[in-house]
Amino acid sequence: MTLMGVMTFLACLVAHIVWWRARRPRSDVRALFLVFLVLPAVVAVGAMLVLPPFQVAGAFLLHVALACAYIQTYPAAQAQSPSLHILMAVGRAPQGLSREELLGAGSGEALVGARVDDLVANRLIVPEGDRYVLAPAARRLVLFFLGFRRVLGLTSKGG
Repeated sequence: MTLMGVMTFLACLVAHIVWWRARRPRSDVRALFLVFLVLPAVVAVGAMLVLPPFQVAGAFLLHVALACAYIQTYPAAQAQSPSLHILMAVGRAPQGLSREELLGAGSGEALVGARVDDLVANRLIVPEGDRYVLAPAARRLVLFFLGFRRVLGLTSKGG
């Protein structure tokens, strides 16, 4: 059961890598849900016709746990981290960089602009005139995380 769940996850991971290398989808989030949750659910239903249902359900539960963890960490892994950006800039300069050079290396357009493009591509923010507003799905996501932060006793200051 464990092996089947892990193998299913690894198969989805390979499909994800092949798809992204061939042609990156317009919406990463939707494509991740399709590859890691929708298609495996269809396969699991079909597998229940020939394998013991409890065995398939257990493997699918493990797969879903792994898939959800992966989907949750994917945006952070694919985004350009300001800290990593600074480390790479310092690493490319054998003589080191001054504070001013470091601040210049962290271009707001490079770090923030790419995130805005990702949010638009994933339809989480939408242009409205000369501004961006939250899409309905993003509004629900923000409300969920604000509530979650409140439950954890965290303030909204700092993200």
